[in-house]
Amino acid sequence: EARHRQVLMQGVKSLAIAAPLSLLGSLAAQRYVGLYRGLSLPFKTFIGLMIPTGTFFTVVDRAAMHADLELSLRYSVSRKEDLQKIVQEPSEQTWQSTLFKHRYSIIGFGWLASLGATLLYNWKRRDIATAHKIINARMTAQTFALLGVGAIAGLATVTEPRREIDPHFERIVHASSRSSS
Repeated sequence: EARHRQVLMQGVKSLAIAAPLSLLGSLAAQRYVGLYRGLSLPFKTFIGLMIPTGTFFTVVDRAAMHADLELSLRYSVSRKEDLQKIVQEPSEQTWQSTLFKHRYSIIGFGWLASLGATLLYNWKRRDIATAHKIINARMTAQTFALLGVGAIAGLATVTEPRREIDPHFERIVHASSRSSS
């Protein structure tokens, strides 16, 4: 009960920070951003509530994971040092493992960069409508994202899988094999 209360209090603290900042951001956007002024009230309300809600659930989720880790370490038969060995990355990293580790960020930022570049390129063109410019940019970005997903999938098929060793499991398995010998 106390652990749940602590996790929720961390979420409430983040909500107390995010809600006024969201309101100030909304007021500033209303005053200085013409596109925001043109939005309907329900959409502005959605944007205003989205930021504090997302902040609350993100902080609560991270706090709950941290509390669960502390609880599991308290009652675990594995030593903390053994668990840290599992989490640590190998000292030798190839470009393939680095690329595979950050694959979602690479694809997301690649999509965003290609969307922005295509919008900038098309914005100078006067022969097509704005809606066509946006559709063209989105389709180009989707193409690059799909190429990125295909490349990462191809890389996953040729990359050696990393084997993680659980020291507690190894200790139990080797102890039982030694005792039976």
